[in-house]
Order: sequence, then C-alpha cells, then structure tokens
Amino acid sequence: MMITKLIQVSHQQLSRSGIFTLYATDISSFNRLLNEFSNILIANGELSASLYVPRSIQRIKDTEKVAFVKRVDLEIPEKRINDALKEVGLDVENVVRLTSKDGNHSTRTIKIIFKDVQNRNTFVHIGLQVDSMHFTAEPAIQNIKPVQCYICLKNNQVAKYCKTKQQICARCGGNHRIEQCTDSQQTTKCCNCQGDHLATSNDCPRFKEQKTKVKKLVNQYSSTTKPTTTNVPALQCLNEFPLLASSQQGQQDYIHNGMIDEIINLLTSKMEKIIEETTNKLFKTLHQKIKKIEKFMSTFENIMNEDIDDSNSDEEIQVYKDKKKEQQQKQHIEKTTKPTTTSIITSSKASNASNETTTKAPQKPKATAKTVKTR
Repeated sequence: MMITKLIQVSHQQLSRSGIFTLYATDISSFNRLLNEFSNILIANGELSASLYVPRSIQRIKDTEKVAFVKRVDLEIPEKRINDALKEVGLDVENVVRLTSKDGNHSTRTIKIIFKDVQNRNTFVHIGLQVDSMHFTAEPAIQNIKPVQCYICLKNNQVAKYCKTKQQICARCGGNHRIEQCTDSQQTTKCCNCQGDHLATSNDCPRFKEQKTKVKKLVNQYSSTTKPTTTNVPALQCLNEFPLLASSQQGQQDYIHNGMIDEIINLLTSKMEKIIEETTNKLFKTLHQKIKKIEKFMSTFENIMNEDIDDSNSDEEIQVYKDKKKEQQQKQHIEKTTKPTTTSIITSSKASNASNETTTKAPQKPKATAKTVKTR
C-alpha cells in the first residue's frame, strides 16, 4: 500500500530470467522508483532489489550532465580547468579535451561531465572562468535520431545484437550489399515500409515514426528539453525596456565607474609589475655587460702598460749610451787641447817676468841717492 501511494505504475512485465520491468506513469513516479524503491523494500522487511535504468533512458540522463566549452587554448590543461570549476563550487566528475577524428590531434573543445543536472545548468549559466579568461559554455544536445542496424537496416536496433547474418541491400532489399546490387536501373524499394526510397532515407515513414518516439522519450525523461520559448524583445520598445529613474541611473553609473576604476587599477598594477620585472632584467643584463667591458678594458690597459714599460726601458738604455758617448767625446777633446794651454801659460809667465824686470829697474837710483846723502 505504501508503494502504491508513492509510485504510480502503468504496466509491469516479468521476463524468464526473473527481471521485472516497471513502467512509471510520470516523471515523479520514475524518480521515486529509481531513488527510493530499495529503501521502501528494506523498510517493509523485504529483500533489497537492484535497480537499473534502461540504456535508452540512461543515455538521456547522462547527456543532461554534459556541457561543452569551445575555443579553449591548447596551452590550458584539463587539470587547470577542473581546479577552476571546483573553486566556484561546481561538482565535476571528468574534464576531457576532444581529439580529431583520427585521434592524433587535440582540438580546442572541452567536454565536461558533472555530477548532476543542477551543476551542469549552473555552469552553462555562468560559463568557464580561468584566471582572466572567460569562455561561454553550451549544454549537450539530446540525440533524437533513431539508431539503425547496418546489417538488417531495421530501426531501433544495433548490429551488435542483430541476429541476421546476411547483409540486406538498402536499394532492393536483397541479400547482398548495396555496392553489389544489379538492380540499379529499377525502382528502389525500402525493406522496412516497401516504399520507393532507400532503406536508409530520412523520408521513410518508419524512420519518422521511430524519430517521433525517441523525441517523446527524450521529452519525457529529460528535464532540460522543455525550454520556454519567448519572442526576442525589441530594443527600442519602451514596454520591454522602460526608462530607469535618475537615481537608479546615477547608481548604475556609479557602479559602472567603480568597476571601470577597479579594472584600470588591476591593469595598472599588472603593467607596473611587468615593467618592473622587465626593467630589472634589463639592468641586470646591462650590469653584466658593463662588468665584461670593464674587465676587458683592465686587461687591455695592463697590456698597454707592459708595452710602454718595455719601450721606456729601451729609450733609457739608448739615452744612457748617448750620454756615455758624449762623455767619451768630451774627454778626448780635453786631452787634445791640454798642451796648447800649458804653452800659453808658460809664455804668459815669461812675459810677466820680463815686465817685472823692466818695471823694477828704475828703483836703483834711489839707492844711490840714499848713499849720496849718507856721505
């Protein structure tokens, strides 16, 4: 009784392997059946049962948790994106960068799988913020195209579980490949609806029928495939965009100016930091070059001083030799001029002596005079 009050089941089916298939009448019953049925059985003393969702429904549920971010630089690693999402409080299960079809090259598209739909919807609303870079996010789109087996060409069936061993022709429905079909000139015949089109055509009524069923299934179990469609408002319409009051306008201008000032201050601080780092690097490089030049100049001056010392010593030796030669010449000249000087001296002495005798001769009469007086 408790189960019937919580869960409304329209149909149930038992297979040979003992598996029950329950068909819920609405989404609320489906979610309760999925999340609370095991707890209800345990509370009533029954054995616990393992529940699983059909693959078609599980695919819809999984798609609701996926979002894509495009044009993300290849230099940004997945771990950096994961950390940025966790910093804003989002619960992320996996971050994967998509590759090219050949699998050899990474693309600029990031696939992000969240824990639930709420985290995915929040992420789509705010986008991805990595440092100062912002990227818009897009939700994954549900695939409403029905699957088709490429062996038997039946809809809503895959080749992995196909029991038909023979390939069916998409043109005539024969047991051969379409490349081997010999009825190329005849009218095409669909093996599903017997219409005059290929079995793989999207215009096939069976294909359209299956597509409608898949779309209905997606709309039934998806919580994000029911967007509210509204007309785009006209920018010039005052009803859609009424004029704001002056106080509100002033407040918005103040907030706007404050945001601009914050952005300018942030950019200025970053530019100053970059300029300071660049200037320090330039001064450091210039200082190293100046040291190299000073070292080179000092070595060059030492070499020049050594050359000058050698040249000075050679000049001093030459000057000494010249002086010695001059002294030798003077001594030789003095030796050659000495006899003439002695002869000149002797002749001068003789002349002086003769002069003295001539000057002294007139003094004799004085002596005679004296003698006369004595008489």
